[in-house]
Amino acid sequence: MALCQSILSIDGKRASKPVIQYLNNKQTDILMEQPDIASPRGRRDLAMLLLLYDSAARVQELCDLKVGDIRTDAPAVVRLFGKGRKNREVPITEPCAKVLRRYMQDNYLDMPECSDNPLFVNPQGKKLTRGGVSYVLSKYVCKANDETTANMPNITPHCLRHSKAMHLVEAGKNLIYIRDFLGHESIETTQIYAKANPEARRKALEIMDNKMNTPKMPDWNDDPDLTAFLKGL
Repeated sequence: MALCQSILSIDGKRASKPVIQYLNNKQTDILMEQPDIASPRGRRDLAMLLLLYDSAARVQELCDLKVGDIRTDAPAVVRLFGKGRKNREVPITEPCAKVLRRYMQDNYLDMPECSDNPLFVNPQGKKLTRGGVSYVLSKYVCKANDETTANMPNITPHCLRHSKAMHLVEAGKNLIYIRDFLGHESIETTQIYAKANPEARRKALEIMDNKMNTPKMPDWNDDPDLTAFLKGL
């Protein structure tokens, strides 16, 4: 028992937390410009990357999507099946909905009988895998670095989820909304984005500075009693 107590009293090793990797707004725009929308494959890739970012979906949530989980008519939403077997509906922007409509028309997925079909498939017609999504993303990251000055890191699909969360923080959105958007159980999980975002920290410091400003002190030269006292010394 004494030995067990000694072992339990040993402090746990503290490891440094990894830095959240994300793309800034300019890098995100450049990434979305890389697929060749003149080809069906390029339109599929753009639809996939844009939806992955716009909905902040986890990569497995994206792979599991069926055609019936998408509504492209206003208000456009996507229904995601996430952790803990929980569903959530996430709004998507009109530009994303427009790209998805075109992709679905290209592949005849806008028919009612296709509602149970996988939304994204590989060249063999099977549901796209996590590895397939990673391959497509890395291909366009390399293309962006070769053809532009974006200087993008070697990112994973989850980085697009981080990027969307960071951009929502930068836009001043309430953390409660961001928590629900991402499908987090606790607000503490969502707070990591506010803590990691330098722009959010800067705005918080500006607000604090404004609150701590002291009133302007009066000029002692305007106080006749003080002036008379000093002259009498």
